[in-house]
Amino acid sequence: MNIIQKKRQEVEDTNNTAQSNLERILESLNSSTSEIRIDIPLHGSLDLSILKDRDYKKVKHIVFEKEGEITQIRNIPEGITHLECQHQLLTELDLPTTLEILHVSHNAILKFDAKHLSKLTVLHISNNSLESL
Repeated sequence: MNIIQKKRQEVEDTNNTAQSNLERILESLNSSTSEIRIDIPLHGSLDLSILKDRDYKKVKHIVFEKEGEITQIRNIPEGITHLECQHQLLTELDLPTTLEILHVSHNAILKFDAKHLSKLTVLHISNNSLESL
């Protein structure tokens, strides 16, 4: 197990608070918002299906502003056009076809396949562990 895998496992086992923090942030927002900016560091795994479940259907931009330890982002909704998640512990992403702008520099992403991302016009993916692009 390499250093990144160990760190990811440690976060998942001891400090997996990202989802509960996201839930608290959403409680303070109006469901008609088009942009979610998270200005605190998050730690652990995120399931963004909560956006659909809580009727945040107009969200187009999601920005994680602070360096943190996000280990995984699942269920990014179709309709998201802009995602920024830099300086985290991501190793992979399953992205919606609607994505136009992606900033994921300074993670641990191993593979990136943009074949299904026909609308993608901006990609920042430097400082990762890319084996294939």
